[in-house]
Amino acid sequence: MPDPNTILTDLISDVTPLTPQDIATKPRMGQGGLLKLYLILDRMRRWINSIANGGSGGLGGNVFARPTLFSETPVMDFSPDRSYYPTLLHFPGGYTPPLPDTGTYKYVCVCQSYSGSSGLDLRGSNDFKSWTRLASATGLVGLTNPAHPFIVRTPGDVKAYRVYYWDTAQLYSASSIRTADSDDLVTWTNDTALLNGPTPFITGVGPDWNRGSYGPGMVFFNPSASNTGPDPFDYRYILFFDATTGGVQSVGLAVSADGITFDLHDEVFKYNSRGWDATHVSSFRMVQIPDGTWIALYSGGDGASNQGIGLAVSSDRLNWQRLTYAAPLVGLNPLTWREGRAYAAGVLADFSNSFKGAGDEAVIKMLVSGRSESGDYTMGYFYWPSLYTEDANNALIPTTV
Repeated sequence: MPDPNTILTDLISDVTPLTPQDIATKPRMGQGGLLKLYLILDRMRRWINSIANGGSGGLGGNVFARPTLFSETPVMDFSPDRSYYPTLLHFPGGYTPPLPDTGTYKYVCVCQSYSGSSGLDLRGSNDFKSWTRLASATGLVGLTNPAHPFIVRTPGDVKAYRVYYWDTAQLYSASSIRTADSDDLVTWTNDTALLNGPTPFITGVGPDWNRGSYGPGMVFFNPSASNTGPDPFDYRYILFFDATTGGVQSVGLAVSADGITFDLHDEVFKYNSRGWDATHVSSFRMVQIPDGTWIALYSGGDGASNQGIGLAVSSDRLNWQRLTYAAPLVGLNPLTWREGRAYAAGVLADFSNSFKGAGDEAVIKMLVSGRSESGDYTMGYFYWPSLYTEDANNALIPTTV
């Protein structure tokens, strides 16, 4: 049988296996024409190679898989109290909160949970499917009108954890985001509003893309940072935040030496006017996969940032390539917990041990916030048993519009 790559060379030159890095860097012609052709030929090459080697014609190689939905019954439902905007922590050795009769848990979720006023709730699980309410909104003390939280581990800093969150009483100032410290995830101290540095990350002036903010997307902590120079990742605190004009939303990046005073680096991820996320992107959550590529799972939509979860990839966390143009990775689904909204994901990754001994073995686990038409705010569970697939029916092939 002729060499399969020779066959495709007659169709197009330099057809090589497509990797996540390729997807992040290949140029797009006319909103995706060239990339579409490249992907079609790449899939043909994989199929011919598989057949030539006695296989079944699978895709082969590094083709991203779509996530598996555990159930259309939400795994976190404490209605009438809400469950949305999760931030997740994994404790392989277990976490025991300083509360009576609560037990020890491998997974911890801090999420928004209120009916009529802002507040955060603490939940625990050992399998990511069955969650226990550990502390109500009044149990997480020391915060000011908290919503949209993100918790980052801060070893060697003031305390073991720092939370960043949206103060719902603020929007068009740096004080729309607040931060506090904790050693136990229950009691928070040093609650303070963020401040603008010499290069304001929130301007308060329309129509600036960063006129205001609905809170953090994700925060990185770098204890060995020099806190100088142009590299945004050489600062102690790196804040990806939800920016808004008062209408559309995008994702900005700001940096800080002390975690309180932040300077703007740049706008790093914008809405796609021709896609499903035509006016809004937010809630940027990232994981790094073993080859060094970064994956972002984000909220988006046309008219609001609650119409689905999209996926983008990057080699540097600054320049991003969408893999979900025409439709979200996880979208609205009629007659389910996410009929009215699907957004605000919490994400954990374990590429070394696949969360063994703590529920489903998977490399990535994700909680997605949803709202039913009846107004219940709950969360569903998605996971990736493997990051890649050879099954064309389960493959995430990038599409453009």
